[in-house]
Amino acid sequence: MKRPRRVFLSYAQTDRHLAETLAKDLTAAGFAVWSDQEIMPGGNWARQVADALDGAEAMVVIVSPAAAKSESVRREIEFALTSPRYAGRLIPVVVKPTSQMPWILDQLRPVSVKKDGSGISHQVIEALETR
Repeated sequence: MKRPRRVFLSYAQTDRHLAETLAKDLTAAGFAVWSDQEIMPGGNWARQVADALDGAEAMVVIVSPAAAKSESVRREIEFALTSPRYAGRLIPVVVKPTSQMPWILDQLRPVSVKKDGSGISHQVIEALETR
């Protein structure tokens, strides 16, 4: 399987710091990462998200209780689960386990964040390169 180049990053706003770090590290590793940080104030949020989802080849979703409550994160996960483009390329990053996320994410070999947060970017890069 060819290495995905374009990655959609899905997260709740409370997980923004980790998302920013992850985006920076993935970009340094040669991935083109899209996150909602690219949407300018007044931009067409729904259209830009839809375009990014259509153009991405993989999705990394940060899983947390806040993400479970985020309607946009849940919609993005549903899109990835039903799109052949993301088959085998939906990578859950578990910040804090929650039973409120779709059960199928547990079956997708999630990446677990250590308490100190170290090594997460390396684990995600490895998952993107091997799936």
